[in-house]
Amino acid sequence: MTSTAWFAEPLVLGLSGLMLWAGLEKLRSGSEFEATLAGVGVPRVFTPLLRWGLPAAEIAVGTTVALVPSALLPRIGVLILAAAFAIAGVQGLRATEKIACSCLGGTGDAALGWRQIAALPVWAAAVGAVSASHPPANGSDGPTRLAAAVLLMCTVRASTALRLARAARVNRVSFAEGIGQPASIFTYPQEG
Repeated sequence: MTSTAWFAEPLVLGLSGLMLWAGLEKLRSGSEFEATLAGVGVPRVFTPLLRWGLPAAEIAVGTTVALVPSALLPRIGVLILAAAFAIAGVQGLRATEKIACSCLGGTGDAALGWRQIAALPVWAAAVGAVSASHPPANGSDGPTRLAAAVLLMCTVRASTALRLARAARVNRVSFAEGIGQPASIFTYPQEG
């Protein structure tokens, strides 16, 4: 490992994890992603192709970045996808109505725009840093790197699920208490 390669592994995991997450989340939230495609002006005839093709490309790029980060093809894939995201950001800025962003899955309140454009140089810098610092792939580290990226995604998803489970438990307890004591839910000021 070179002296500058110490930061390459986290960058590779980050690039791989983000690409994998983005692809898998787009597959999971299909109708939201289709709405984003329509918002950026993709003709309906191409929607099925991009609905499945873009997430597949993100998953393929994320996988190959993890398996062979020193190869040229996955790095070019990251840059092409980042450029596509930036183009979607430009389309978001040009649109008369807000286009919901489904870049990483569910849309929430995020809109396509400056974030995707500003992310392009960040993606390019990460690819450049990996290119400049990562040692040649020896083939044996790739599966471990991919497993680490998947484990990282599972950890993020599990922490979200635990947070939601805790919130649901609090709601169930509040609801159960409310059923047992309906008057305590509807308290009215006492006149006196």
